[in-house]
Amino acid sequence: MLPAKTSPIRSGFPALDDWFNYVFTYFPTTNWQHAFSPTIYFGSNVEDAPVEQHVVDRAGSYGYQLNRILDVLKVAVDDGILKGKNQTEKQVVDKFLTLAKEADEAAKEFKGEVTEESVHRLVEGLRQLSCSNHERYESLVKELRRALPK
Repeated sequence: MLPAKTSPIRSGFPALDDWFNYVFTYFPTTNWQHAFSPTIYFGSNVEDAPVEQHVVDRAGSYGYQLNRILDVLKVAVDDGILKGKNQTEKQVVDKFLTLAKEADEAAKEFKGEVTEESVHRLVEGLRQLSCSNHERYESLVKELRRALPK
């Protein structure tokens, strides 16, 4: 529930006060469903917070929802339904595909799965280790060679 009445912030600088109160509307609302990690809403659509929480509770997190949208759009791009007709549109499609790939990689990375990016980081880490501790580098490379199929 939102506060019935809020008081604007007043300092000694009226111009700054008006700007702050206009741009940074702050209504602290606590979602007791998450008592140990309260949710604080910032912005001017705070009254939508209960609706948004209900949607998240029913449909899943915003990340989950966005990933479903990314998945559908990727299918449309792969099937040729959404394709760039000119150079600008092709760049937009390329940026979308990059975003979709990065989102998938980030989710996999968070779950501890091996990703292309994590392999690149491993290779870079080994390059750096070869300069700073060559003995340890050689040991790890041998371990990797033993672990990889021939």
